[in-house]
Amino acid sequence: MITYPKKWDNRWWPTRLGLYFVAGGVNWDKYDEHKKSQPVISSKEAADIEKTNNRKDREILAQLNQDRDTLANVNLLGEPLPTARFMGGREFEILTGDLDTREFSVRDVRAVIDKRSFLSPSFTLGGPFSGRQGKTVGPELTEPGEILARATIYLALVTRTSMKILQSDGDLLIDGGFVNNTMYCRLLAKLSGHERCYVNHATEGTAVGAGMLTVWNDDSSAAPLELTPVEPFEDPGLDAYAAQWERLGQAPA
Repeated sequence: MITYPKKWDNRWWPTRLGLYFVAGGVNWDKYDEHKKSQPVISSKEAADIEKTNNRKDREILAQLNQDRDTLANVNLLGEPLPTARFMGGREFEILTGDLDTREFSVRDVRAVIDKRSFLSPSFTLGGPFSGRQGKTVGPELTEPGEILARATIYLALVTRTSMKILQSDGDLLIDGGFVNNTMYCRLLAKLSGHERCYVNHATEGTAVGAGMLTVWNDDSSAAPLELTPVEPFEDPGLDAYAAQWERLGQAPA
């Protein structure tokens, strides 16, 4: 059974929204019993992956690489926030924009894995594979559901790559438009290796974040989080598929 973290309370939300009042890091330094970083994935047109600022993150700050689209932002408390980004929403539209549907099934995902049909990065500028030209590898797909599934798997794998660069750990929170792509969330919950994964269905984050700043020191004001635990996607061929995809990303462009 998956339970909610006890420390996701009203103090958490303003810290998280401190970056651009859309997606920032969770500052767990307030809580002695929990020192792991809490990555947050904000899926808008561009996907941002951000972490808290602890000792491990300060070491990562020195290793950020602009060629892999990693940088430091600043949270509400003025602390540097290791961040990775890529144009996930735009890539998804490029890869699936000609389709008349946005519906696909678990069967479609399993079919893509079984067929070993890949999307090798990258299809936009920037991201962890900046400078590479995206292409398809393996069998061509004709079924709309399988095309959507392959693009979803691809985005989950690129997200995982950025998370590995940031050496993220702890619980994972996904918000933004891609929380509506259930399979993306389930794939990432499995591929990321994080202890627990949640999606946040709350909208109007900018307004909520601004409002929570006015009650920053008020412990009685709870943040309107709408968290749902994510069930990891299980498939016997997923790990091998992901490993083969990573080798494609390491091959000469």
